[in-house]
Amino acid sequence: TTSSGKLLTLMNPAYMLRQLYEFELQNSRISSHITSLNPIRLENAPDQWEKKALQSFEHGIEEVAGIDTIDGVEYYRLIRPLKMEEGCLKCHPQKDNESVIRGGYGITLPMQTYSVMLMNSKHRLILIHTLVWLIGLLGLVVLYILLSRSINKRKASEAELLKLNNELEDRVKERTVEVENALNQNKSILESAGEGIYGLDLEGNSTFVNQAAAELLGYTKEELLGIQMHANHHHHKADGSEYLRIECPIYSSFTDGISKKISDEVFWKKDGTPFFVEYASTPVYKDGTLTGAVVVFKDITKRRKNLEDITNERNKAEQYFEIAGIMLVILDKVGIVTKVNAKGCEVLGYPANKIIGKNWFDTFVPDNMKEAISQIYEEIMKGENTAAEFYENPIVNRNGEERLIEWHNVILKDNDGNPVGTLSSGEDITMRNKAQEEIRNANRIYTVLSNINQMIVRTNNKQNIFDEA
Repeated sequence: TTSSGKLLTLMNPAYMLRQLYEFELQNSRISSHITSLNPIRLENAPDQWEKKALQSFEHGIEEVAGIDTIDGVEYYRLIRPLKMEEGCLKCHPQKDNESVIRGGYGITLPMQTYSVMLMNSKHRLILIHTLVWLIGLLGLVVLYILLSRSINKRKASEAELLKLNNELEDRVKERTVEVENALNQNKSILESAGEGIYGLDLEGNSTFVNQAAAELLGYTKEELLGIQMHANHHHHKADGSEYLRIECPIYSSFTDGISKKISDEVFWKKDGTPFFVEYASTPVYKDGTLTGAVVVFKDITKRRKNLEDITNERNKAEQYFEIAGIMLVILDKVGIVTKVNAKGCEVLGYPANKIIGKNWFDTFVPDNMKEAISQIYEEIMKGENTAAEFYENPIVNRNGEERLIEWHNVILKDNDGNPVGTLSSGEDITMRNKAQEEIRNANRIYTVLSNINQMIVRTNNKQNIFDEA
């Protein structure tokens, strides 16, 4: 009875489910069924499909579904287990070792409607694929037609291009003749050039000479025209040995048709003095035939002298670098050693080839300082920090010993002022610091001993006073 006095009837769950299933069967095509291997009501006995499903539940299967044929009609069937719970024991007492699976409840759905839908779907797919095939075939036909037209157009274009190419070659030949004529007619332009210029025929005789060439060689233009130029000013090498014509790059350029550029030979002046020259010899063709060469040269004596001075200064710097009494190390932008002197090798305990190419911070800085120092170096290279010109920090040598180095650093920069590395000079002050520390210790000991001596004197004085008393 409810709180309002309404009388209720207690019904077991199985009966309620049957009523629900019967109502459901009246309103839809889906039928439901509760069953068991040991049914209380015979109406709930399982058929063959349900029996197999109920037996599988005993092995832990939680759900069985599939297509089954009943009276020649296909149905989709699904069944799940009914497990015993505490509320079930009032009507279904459980024996010892009895399974908790009491039975199962399932649904049955006729597949006829869905089979028709599936068949219709297949028909639609077949129709769609047929249409796609036809469209594709039509596309291939259209593509073939377009390609045929394209090939015909290309052939026509190639023919036209060939015609234009022939016309262009003819125009180029005509233009080449015009250029050569203009070159012959405008030799006077060469006179304004700062370099010496002269032309040679296939025999090595001069065909023209500009004023600069005559002045550099110490002749007049008239003296140089029509003569063998190799015998005139290229007859000997810088060391005084004879320079045979067959060895001369200028001569070879108008025999093999290959341009030459030389920068370490000498020409000889009319007065017999040599001067270093840089020259280029370029073959000249007329109507495809080699006719001679043009030589352009300039005096590079001063440039060579400047280069020699720079080389000597660099060699001196290299010598100073190597013989310096302090260690010198050059690092690139990422901390790789690019150069180290003999003193650096001595302090580190390695030959130069075992140091160059190594990361300085990973190889020669104590472990407890690697990260901090490499981070500072990276910031300096990025321009985010300023390097200390003088500082002290230890390095680790080949024997694993830490040596205290007093460093002087210089930032190396490129032409734009960007840091590209460092040059560091370092002095090993380990022994000096050790000696200073020993002196400080000795001073502390001396101070302590002096204080002890004063205490002894005071103690003796007090003892004498006691004795007199």
